[in-house]
Amino acid sequence: MQEALLALVVFCFLALGFWPMKLLDRYLEEDQEPAGQEDQVCEPSCIILTEDMTDEEVNAEICCYREKHRHAKILLYDNQERNVT
Repeated sequence: MQEALLALVVFCFLALGFWPMKLLDRYLEEDQEPAGQEDQVCEPSCIILTEDMTDEEVNAEICCYREKHRHAKILLYDNQERNVT
């Protein structure tokens, strides 16, 4: 008889513990959704500097990009193919 009563008490504690944990899981899932959406909205990882931009515009673009990306490394190259003879 005591074992059945003990089993019933343990079962009640497990059932009552499951309900608040389910609510906690639901709350944490709702809390995590906005954080995931913030990651999707991010700054571009590259900028395009064209030949029709002035030196001041190029400098402004680079400065703006460096403010948002502190550890960026900038690589400049010419896109035109050249024949080496």
